[in-house]
Amino acid sequence: MQLRFILTLFGIITLSLSDAQVISHIGTWESKDVENPMQMVLDDDGFITFIVNKRSLGGKHYISEGKHLSMCYETTYTDTIGTISILVKDCKTKRVLQRATGKLTFTGPNNIELCFKKPLNEERTEFTDECVSFLKVK
Repeated sequence: MQLRFILTLFGIITLSLSDAQVISHIGTWESKDVENPMQMVLDDDGFITFIVNKRSLGGKHYISEGKHLSMCYETTYTDTIGTISILVKDCKTKRVLQRATGKLTFTGPNNIELCFKKPLNEERTEFTDECVSFLKVK
């Protein structure tokens, strides 16, 4: 009788722990857009890498237009909604050359949507949200 009670209690605890999944942005994400597939890798050291057509852009070190650069990210979120800032830095001077800040929304434990403002005109007076949905693959 006691063994059955202990096994039942263990089963209830196991089920409740599996429902309380920890949501994390760290990992490899694959876009759900079949026409423009890409992967995004968010590592736990704070670097972000995009992989498009087997070509990498970003991470700890990459070269673009003869410059040695790194691409990192910062996130702030509570529960399932937050912000993500992507920073491109000069590896030599550590100076931030570009910054993009967007909205990060978890639509499930293994699904996120990233949205960034995209200008609709050259004057940058009108914007639209450009969003990409991702599925966590690693």
